[in-house]
Amino acid sequence: MEDILSTLKIKVHLAAHSDLGKGWNYPDVNDFFGRIYCTKSGKGFMTHHGKKFTLESGKMHLIPPYSHMKGWCPDKMHQYWIHFNAEVLTGVELFDIMPPVYEIKLSDQSSVLKTFEKLIEIFRSKGAVKQFETDAIVRSFILRFIKDSEINNEMVNTIIRFKPALSYIEEHITGPIEMKDVASISGLHPTYFSNLFCKYMKMPPLKYINTRRIEKAKALLFTTNDSIEQIAEKTGLNDQFYFSRLFKKVTGTSPMSYRKELRKISS
Repeated sequence: MEDILSTLKIKVHLAAHSDLGKGWNYPDVNDFFGRIYCTKSGKGFMTHHGKKFTLESGKMHLIPPYSHMKGWCPDKMHQYWIHFNAEVLTGVELFDIMPPVYEIKLSDQSSVLKTFEKLIEIFRSKGAVKQFETDAIVRSFILRFIKDSEINNEMVNTIIRFKPALSYIEEHITGPIEMKDVASISGLHPTYFSNLFCKYMKMPPLKYINTRRIEKAKALLFTTNDSIEQIAEKTGLNDQFYFSRLFKKVTGTSPMSYRKELRKISS
């Protein structure tokens, strides 16, 4: 397990604080990144994973990636927030193997808010050590939510079993991927590999590959101004029309609509 955790990579997409009002009202969001919220004043609400949470002073909240979340503010709220990903090995979400708590009470809120301020300042800077500093702060925040977590051993064993194949897919996600090559990396016949992969990963290899391509596309839509054609090429789907059809099939919306809505939510 230590070997897996040593591969942890943190990517901070946005870090900021905002004065929010009744316009902060989202009936359903489900994004590729996770969120950490810390409310300084006022009050808001959110629901995810079948629970309702109150966003208020003295609490800190975590929403893992790909969580269906509803959020609203009945009046006013001042909130510090981060959009981030925490992945191990080849794109496996940390919270899939170490399920977090979603809400913690803070006995040191003033200290936490000062750390948020420092994180935001560093995030906006262009220093050479920016990544190291933001990484360290976000790791310290994440630890608060997983320090008592029970490891999902079934998921860990699955990751270990398919580590060579998952690594190969991640390394070649920007180009064509042949199933025979993925199976060969694992030392298995393509048919047997496909059946085994489906059994343990809960989806066929091709669906997993396309899912990873779309996840990469979501990140590019959010963090760059690349055209749809450029993003299609960077995700190994050189036909932008096929890429757009696949994106809509997986997400329920077009790439441009996804970019517009995500940037609206993050503004």
